[in-house]
Amino acid sequence: MAAGWQTRLARTMWLVDGQDLATIGEARDYVLALPFPNQSTLVWQHVARLLMEAAETGETDALCVQLEHALRMDDRLRKDLQSNATGSRRPPARSR
Repeated sequence: MAAGWQTRLARTMWLVDGQDLATIGEARDYVLALPFPNQSTLVWQHVARLLMEAAETGETDALCVQLEHALRMDDRLRKDLQSNATGSRRPPARSR
């Protein structure tokens, strides 16, 4: 039975643009919104394969590792945050 796109990731990914990725579906939407040159790299193609597998099995550990790697390579992952296993940590409020 398919786990589905609403399955929560093992940990939330906090991005530099203030967005967070908490579910397989949010991660999928993020990857699909990347410019084609990014999507066509091996690292993002591997993320795409793991997204499909995670949607089927509900297992997100390998996806999280690869997604974090890809986000770091593109300098899109917040460096000042450490996500915990539940993904419950929120980034500090932005000052205006």
